[in-house]
Amino acid sequence: MSYIKAIPAVLSKTANYTVSTNDGDNVQVNTSASGGAVTITFYAASGNAGKIITVKKTDSSANAVTLDGNASETLDGATTATLTAQYDSATFVCDGTNWQKAATVGATGAAVDSDQNILSTQVFS
Repeated sequence: MSYIKAIPAVLSKTANYTVSTNDGDNVQVNTSASGGAVTITFYAASGNAGKIITVKKTDSSANAVTLDGNASETLDGATTATLTAQYDSATFVCDGTNWQKAATVGATGAAVDSDQNILSTQVFS
């Protein structure tokens, strides 16, 4: 039996980056787009079921952080996802074919859906 590490490896990026399987089974990419828009590309889903990638926008600029699946792979059915506000984050779990959204947290700390509707007002610290 194998287990995914519960505490993520944490990376900090300020430019386009492709997440690698060498970064860990559970990785958080803290991303600053203060110098311009940034794209974080996910590694191939094949053979990586159960692995987790979280991306968080850390700066307050108007520049977006775009999340992009590998090649034609999707992120919860879409080819890309976008983080636009400081502290927005999205967590995706690999199903071996694509990436499924596990959580999205808005800048207020509230869990939100893809239309930014608040799902929970409980903030975890």
